[in-house]
Amino acid sequence: MNTQTPKNPIYVNEPFVCKYCKEANPKAEIGCRNHCRNCLYSMHVDDQVPGDRSSKCLGLMQPIDIEISQKKGFKILHRCKLCGKMMYNKMADDDDLYLITQLIKTHNERTQKMERKNKEKEQDKLYGKKPTNYNRKRPQKKHKK
Repeated sequence: MNTQTPKNPIYVNEPFVCKYCKEANPKAEIGCRNHCRNCLYSMHVDDQVPGDRSSKCLGLMQPIDIEISQKKGFKILHRCKLCGKMMYNKMADDDDLYLITQLIKTHNERTQKMERKNKEKEQDKLYGKKPTNYNRKRPQKKHKK
């Protein structure tokens, strides 16, 4: 009995019906299909290696972010709604482009926000804390009678 976990992906390319939106998904023309082409949701079926189908969780995996890889192109980050595990899945040619652009937009907004925060932290380190805002309204003092 082999107890080692394989390191290479196991290629599983089969049609399925999405548990989230009920869309019928055919086999991928190139590579493997591991998420719905209509809503981009996936299922937490893999545990250690893509294609191993050994996860006991079986929760829905929500698309939450996207990354661009030089070798693999767009990779969609999914987070399991039951256990929280996160996994990347390669974008398929027939994925809903509107949803892909929404993920890109959200990713860019998040990245810009993080860059602004990091820049503010660096300025705080260099120049000390930010000056207080003297233009804000101050609470009125209560006068004793």
